[in-house]
Amino acid sequence: TCMGGDLPAHHYLVEQICRTSSPVSWADGWWCGFPMFHYYFPLPYTCIALLSNVFSHNVAFNIGVCLGMLLLPLSVYLSTRLSRMPRPLPILAVVFVVPLLLDNTHNMWGVNAYSTLAGMIANSWSFCLLLPALASICRDTQDNKFRIRTPLLIAAVALSHFFTSIVLALIVGVFWIM
Repeated sequence: TCMGGDLPAHHYLVEQICRTSSPVSWADGWWCGFPMFHYYFPLPYTCIALLSNVFSHNVAFNIGVCLGMLLLPLSVYLSTRLSRMPRPLPILAVVFVVPLLLDNTHNMWGVNAYSTLAGMIANSWSFCLLLPALASICRDTQDNKFRIRTPLLIAAVALSHFFTSIVLALIVGVFWIM
């Protein structure tokens, strides 16, 4: 099992979802009780809980922990393609994002292996979702067309982490002003 930082505490979140079948509950076994997901966002943990129906808890947890950072190169590629960037820019973007995954200069913002394995699971997921959300917003704006994937991606970002939700809102605000 991945262990580092506050990652051991994250097992409790997944186990609570599995026990109650809901991310909305009272976490009575943690800090003398508090509302679930008061500090963490539910999407990654709910997905890990669903995966634990297929795999053992530890395997599902490890997959869920690593999924955000492992999918970041694919997210970058799909986002650049969705943004209609000409080839070879999508491949170059993927090549340039790989060093970010291996960077160990920060441990609180997710994306890299160092911070993800220290417990920043939701951060890693949210960065991975932020890029396609932005690309989808840009594409819909350029085409003057509404696509259902855009609000779904925005909701996924919002359910993953507050930091990227704020970044998304600020970028969209700047787009709107421009």
